[in-house]
Amino acid sequence: MLPLHVKPKPRETLPSFLSRMAAANGCGPAQFSIEMGFSIKRVLNLEPWPLERLCQLAGIDTQEMEDLVSWTGHSIGNVRTRFRNEVFVSRALRNPTVRGCPACLREDAVGSEHPTKSMYMRGDWQLRGNDICLRHQKALVPLWKHSHPVARNSVSERLTENLSDIMSGARDGHEVHPAEYDFWLERRLVDGTDRTWLGNIGLYPAMTFCALLGKGILKLEGKSSTEDRAAAIGFSVAKHGPEEIEKIFVEMHTAAQNSTLEPSGVYGQLYDQLTWAHADDDAFEPIKRLLRSHIFDRWPVEPTESILGRSIGSRRIHSLSSAAKELNISEKLLDTLLTEAGVFQDEDQRTPRQKTFEIAPYRNLLHEIPQLVGPIEMQRRIGATQTELETLERDGVLEPRSKVTSVRSPWNFQDGLALVERLSKWAIRTVQPADEDWITLQAARVRYRTPLPLIFEAIEIGKLALGRNDEVQGYHGFVVFRPELDNVFGHVIEDRGRELVPAAAFGRTIGLRGREGFMTFIEDGHTPATLGQRSVTQQEQWYLSPDDIAAFRERFLTPSLLASETGRHRNTVLAALKKYGTPRFTPNGKDYGPIYLRKSAKKALADLLKG
Repeated sequence: MLPLHVKPKPRETLPSFLSRMAAANGCGPAQFSIEMGFSIKRVLNLEPWPLERLCQLAGIDTQEMEDLVSWTGHSIGNVRTRFRNEVFVSRALRNPTVRGCPACLREDAVGSEHPTKSMYMRGDWQLRGNDICLRHQKALVPLWKHSHPVARNSVSERLTENLSDIMSGARDGHEVHPAEYDFWLERRLVDGTDRTWLGNIGLYPAMTFCALLGKGILKLEGKSSTEDRAAAIGFSVAKHGPEEIEKIFVEMHTAAQNSTLEPSGVYGQLYDQLTWAHADDDAFEPIKRLLRSHIFDRWPVEPTESILGRSIGSRRIHSLSSAAKELNISEKLLDTLLTEAGVFQDEDQRTPRQKTFEIAPYRNLLHEIPQLVGPIEMQRRIGATQTELETLERDGVLEPRSKVTSVRSPWNFQDGLALVERLSKWAIRTVQPADEDWITLQAARVRYRTPLPLIFEAIEIGKLALGRNDEVQGYHGFVVFRPELDNVFGHVIEDRGRELVPAAAFGRTIGLRGREGFMTFIEDGHTPATLGQRSVTQQEQWYLSPDDIAAFRERFLTPSLLASETGRHRNTVLAALKKYGTPRFTPNGKDYGPIYLRKSAKKALADLLKG
């Protein structure tokens, strides 16, 4: 039995206890260990026999020794240390710089003739992430630094070297108001109590996550992580669990600028640490799962791209940028189409990489977009004239996928091909081009002023025969039997005085004369008109209602109309049309005379109005 022995103090570390025993017996810990038959290094390595021998010498039981080891921490391999029944990376507890609370050490020395024999080191002071002394509400401070473990853990000798600063208060840490985080950490270390969401994961990953999340929050607030205690800030959110944590992730994502639109730039050290430093640590998997799920739900992640050790398998999210690249179209066009479809808001000013959307609700639209074509290509694909396509749209038979005028390719040609296929099934015979009793669907639409869906319905139920011109491919080649049209729709329109204007008369007022001009233009279905009988001669002729005239003026111009609208001389009008190379309206190469689309004559009209 030693002449002098000591009892362990609350939270005391084994090196501190060994140093106090040695000091009580008038020597240093290294010499004491040798005299007692073991080396201090073997004690620091927590080898069983030296610890058993130390129990005998000190007169302490196994439980007391286990408590000393618990507050010291012992290696469990793979640079891991078990501390207070929790697993930490060793560097979280083993550091050349030894920290402590000088105020606690002074209290230890009160009433002692030899202060260093009474002072002892608390185990929680070792833990990085535990930064304050709750008892004195002061920051823990560095007491000494030694790279050699034996010198570092010769506690009584190191305290003697620093005794003057400790006793004078010169080394005291600054005052710190404890946060909820500090009390949470205290409970976890003392008895493992944790009623927060963090109680579901290990203490080391929980502390690490609080610190990294807090740094992210401080960055959102425009503060440096040194301006406040990041771990305490992170804990205030993390304690509530996934829902509140996700809100912070969303804020980080929303606040990111285009230049930082990579996970590392958006989530900072949190993403980097989980990706690299803790890549193989399963204890961090609950935290990785949270961030990974958030990224999978909000980022345009490639199916094979690894995010925190997992890949998504199939893409869930696109950005405007990634979708445009995949579809091989411009970001501007895709933005217009998706905004029209309600994916984005008109006022959305985010960059193409920031504009993200869930794929599933818009999968069909994304599949369809590469198939969109312009009106000329649509006409070619389905074999229709410009006027026929416009009538098909006006009557609701074919719908462009976009109504935005800046979209030059709004048509899905598959819709048109499906219509042609449907009509092909209804066609019962082949018609010779010279057979004048058969007229095109467009001509039937104009002549009988009957919407195309009604004509199609009559064909489908067998009231109206549908033929096919064997010299014309596509929609323009389908023809219907005129005598049946008379019977089915019964349109015999009489001249009703001033309400209807003879087409020939209107043509003359706008500078169009001759059978091969305006009358053919009408018969080919390019503008609405009514075929009626003159009450006296019973001859058929075309008439225009006020609505028909308005429709023509809305879409077309002639030199006479231009002169009338602008007040300029006809020669000036013709010069302006020539200056801007305004083309005549010649669908399929057929010339009806000096008729121009109003939209094609826009520049000439603007020039004439200026003068």
